[in-house]
Amino acid sequence: MDGRRHGLSDPALSATKLDRRKSYKPLDVGNGVISGTVAPNGRLHSLGMAHPVIGRLWLTATEPFPESLRDDEDAVRRHRAALAAPDRPSFGLSLLDVAAEAFLEESSVPHGVHEDESGRIEVWTIAPALRTGLAQLIRITA
Repeated sequence: MDGRRHGLSDPALSATKLDRRKSYKPLDVGNGVISGTVAPNGRLHSLGMAHPVIGRLWLTATEPFPESLRDDEDAVRRHRAALAAPDRPSFGLSLLDVAAEAFLEESSVPHGVHEDESGRIEVWTIAPALRTGLAQLIRITA
């Protein structure tokens, strides 16, 4: 546990806690094949990948931006603000649908932590190299 960033270091030495008082866009995860955005609690805001027939394929709980408003700067700003809103719709395990603290492990791996009197839930989200999917490691302690 020496903090040399070799994967075995103490998380307290390598995790950066994100300050809720500052505005952050959702946490990004991706590998060049697939990309997504993750809420602080580990639920997904969006997941996208290239498709050989239809082009870009997106899975999201957010309404698409209307093409008719593309030139309306105020509408674009409102839509972008909604994409970064803490209460933006998300999808994933319902167990994770709780308030959580957000961290970035090794400057790039989203890590959500929820802790209360009943226990602790942690979730890490990664996009394994050259794979067309995300993986989540969830640790629950009572």
